[in-house]
Amino acid sequence: MRPDFHKQELIPVIVQDYQTNQVLMLAYTNEVAFEKMLETGETWFWSRSRQKLWHKGEESGHFQKIKGMRLDCDQDTLLVFVEKLVMLAIPELTLVFMMNLFLLMTLIFLVSWRSKSSTESYIQSKNLIRIICLERALIKY
Repeated sequence: MRPDFHKQELIPVIVQDYQTNQVLMLAYTNEVAFEKMLETGETWFWSRSRQKLWHKGEESGHFQKIKGMRLDCDQDTLLVFVEKLVMLAIPELTLVFMMNLFLLMTLIFLVSWRSKSSTESYIQSKNLIRIICLERALIKY
C-alpha cells in the first residue's frame, strides 16, 4: 500500500522508536520524500518552513533507519518505526580529547616542577591550574 498523494500533497508522518514505541516526532512527507524513504531506508520529509526535501540527520547527525511503516485506513497518515542512529563527529571529539590531554600533562609538569622549587612556586602553580581550569570550563565545544 502507498499513501494517497492525490488527496493531499503532504501527509503527516508519525515517527516512533521501534524498540520503545516512544513517539519521536511528527513531520510531513510528499511523494518525492516518500520515494527517497523507500530507496534509502532512512527517513526523508518535506520541510514546510524551508520548502525543500529534508533528510533527517543531515545536519544533526541523528539519522533514522526505517524498521517498518504502516498506513492508516484512509492512506493519508503514515506511521514509521525507526532505529535512531547517531553519527559522532570523531575527528572533532578526538581533537578536543587531545587538547585536554595536552593541557592536563602540561599542568602536571608545571606542578611537579614548581613544587620542587619552592612553596611560593607551588602556590603559584596551583593558582595557575585553577585559572586554566576555569577558562576551560567556560569554553563550549
